[in-house]
Amino acid sequence: MKGFKRDWIFRVQVPNLEKNEVVYVVGNLPELGAWNHNQAVLMSQEHSSRRESPALFDNNSSGDFSSGDYNDDGYEGNAADSVSDSEGEDGRIFSQKIALPVDANIEFRYFVAVICQSNGTKNSAKTLIIRRWETHMTPRLIRKNIPSNFDNDVLPDPDKFGYHNNYYKIERGWLTDETVIQFKLFNNPIKLWKNRLQNRKVHIK
Repeated sequence: MKGFKRDWIFRVQVPNLEKNEVVYVVGNLPELGAWNHNQAVLMSQEHSSRRESPALFDNNSSGDFSSGDYNDDGYEGNAADSVSDSEGEDGRIFSQKIALPVDANIEFRYFVAVICQSNGTKNSAKTLIIRRWETHMTPRLIRKNIPSNFDNDVLPDPDKFGYHNNYYKIERGWLTDETVIQFKLFNNPIKLWKNRLQNRKVHIK
């Protein structure tokens, strides 16, 4: 079966998404970004009114965050264009269909991110800011030689974001292209000499 591929639909239900947040899947194979967040696969929100089947991801694409266009709010239209749709009790469902090799075990995780442009122009570089990601000790797994998980346009049940093997674990995202300098002050090292500032709360930026 070496060299053969089968289509696999990734579906996940994500609650409490902000308007500009989008959902990605990343995994151990090149088709899923090889654990590189910059090569992760952007998932599309399902429209509750149409229940469209997920589009097949082009595995020959450049692997950038997405090939969609930004709208006026600064996020990709093809993943967040149905934000106005009513959100279900357990959150919105995102999905993507990807051709994956049959002869390999596939590990993957979902994460929530925001896509930002450095200077606000359409053709500027894009930065992916990770908001939340699944942090279970063992990632989700698709075992080799398993056939496609859908048939005759019947979609598989969605995963629950953060839940794996009945255990919930997510953490805040990490820095990707940014730098943070953190100062910690102990034992009241700052003294204010002006009398009018004594016993007053002072904010330092």
